[in-house]
Amino acid sequence: MWGEAGTEFTTRIGNYYDLRARLQQQLPRVTVTDNVWQIRQGTRALGHAIRVARPGAMQGEFFSAAMSTEFKRTLALITTAGVCAAIMDDNPGSFTHAIDGNYPSGKSLATMPGIILGLLPPLPNDIEFRFVGRHLILYDVRANTIIDRLPYAIECHSRR
Repeated sequence: MWGEAGTEFTTRIGNYYDLRARLQQQLPRVTVTDNVWQIRQGTRALGHAIRVARPGAMQGEFFSAAMSTEFKRTLALITTAGVCAAIMDDNPGSFTHAIDGNYPSGKSLATMPGIILGLLPPLPNDIEFRFVGRHLILYDVRANTIIDRLPYAIECHSRR
């Protein structure tokens, strides 16, 4: 379904995932703990290591022009009023963010309806698609990092 653009997207995500795994091995091992500060410290260290390893990371690195067109076309086919309502229910709304920047603490993570996830390319563990307003982002859970953004990925008639 995704063709050559999908293969390129999957390859780029795989390369990012491998980079993150290598960087994570170089950091102090995170132990199971209830200490929120310790957990956040590990997340921040990984995010920092990724930023150092990817200087100049920019929007469109994963959502290339061809892939963006495919994503928008696919999302347009399934974005009904009900799907929009589900996305916007806990959507944080648009906010300014840098590529490879931290996802802001205190902002919710919008639920991704299964109908959307079923049509999008699969992602490795701890890398997720999320909506920020009408924009689709690639979110690295382990590093709390926004990897890329597809502006105006969906058409929803909402005030967010």
